[in-house]
Amino acid sequence: MLEEIKQRVKEECSNPNFKHHKWFWEYHIIPMKNIALELAKDYDIDSEVIELIAYLHDIAKIRRKDNHALEGAKIASEWIEEHPQKALVVECIAKHIKPSNEDY
Repeated sequence: MLEEIKQRVKEECSNPNFKHHKWFWEYHIIPMKNIALELAKDYDIDSEVIELIAYLHDIAKIRRKDNHALEGAKIASEWIEEHPQKALVVECIAKHIKPSNEDY
């Protein structure tokens, strides 16, 4: 599942209709994943769960949806429907920003 999600997000990032398509995967998603994995080691958190969260945390931003944290949680919920830690992944994505940080 992890590799499939990684590839789906990478494809979404490369969509020319996404204004940050030239850099978002390499300079945002991958660094976030790497930082999250380092933190996961420090706190003994399942690395697969952390990678899923890192890959999916901005999926709605990539799709140019308003309220990207909550919309991203909905997308993640559909994409990882069968994952045993689905609830945790979805919750983390839904809460990954403060409302005032919506745009950048």
